[in-house]
Amino acid sequence: MTPKTIKLWLNYIHPILYKLKNQRMKRLKLNLDQLSRELEMLDNEHLCGIKGSWDGGYGSYNGGGYGGYGSGGGIDGYCYFETLEYLTSHFGGTTDINGYMALYREEYGYTAGDMLLTVYRGTTQSEYVQFTTYMFNSRYMYTGGQVNQNLNAGNPVSAVLDMGNDVGHSVVIQGYNQTTGQYTYIDPGNQSAGQQTASFNDFVVGNFIAVGSSGATFY
Repeated sequence: MTPKTIKLWLNYIHPILYKLKNQRMKRLKLNLDQLSRELEMLDNEHLCGIKGSWDGGYGSYNGGGYGGYGSGGGIDGYCYFETLEYLTSHFGGTTDINGYMALYREEYGYTAGDMLLTVYRGTTQSEYVQFTTYMFNSRYMYTGGQVNQNLNAGNPVSAVLDMGNDVGHSVVIQGYNQTTGQYTYIDPGNQSAGQQTASFNDFVVGNFIAVGSSGATFY
C-alpha cells in the first residue's frame, strides 16, 4: 500500500469522523455492519478488533474495545494527530496531520488497516506518551505541581481530558489561574471554540507532557 493511497483513504474517512463527532457518536464503538459498509478494505481480523477480541500486538487491545487507560487505550486518534500538528505549528514547524500519521505508522510498523483503527478507535496510552516524547523536546510528568512549573516556564502541556468510560480527548494546556484553580486549554480539533477551562481532576493523571523549544528548561 503506497503512502498516496493511505492519504486518500484518510482523506475519505475524515468527513465520516466529522459527521460522527457532530452526532456526538465519535467516542462510541462503531457498529460492525456500518464500518464494513464505509470501509470495505478492512479484513475480518481488524473488524474483530473493534469489538475488543483482537490482540493487537503493540499496546494490546485484547478484550477492551476502545480500551481503558489501564489497558493502554482510549485517547481519540484523529484529535491526537491534530494536537501534534498544533504543537508543531506553535514552535514554527511544518509537519502536518498527514505527516504525523505516516511517521506513526512507520514507527510502529502498522498496516493501513491498523492506522484506520487507530483513527477510529483511538491511540493507546503507551503510544501516546512514547510517540509524543519521541517527536518533541519534552518531559513526561505526573503531578499538578510539575504542570504548573512548566506552564510558568512557557512550556505548553499536552494533556488528555477525561471524557468518561475510559475515553480521553487530546488537548493542549496553555495556562493556570492560581485564584480559580482552573487550567486554560485549547482543543486543536476545535480551535474556533477558543480557550476553554478545566480543573486538574478533569484530566487523566499520568498523561501530561510538557513540550518546549530546543533550549527549553523542564521541571
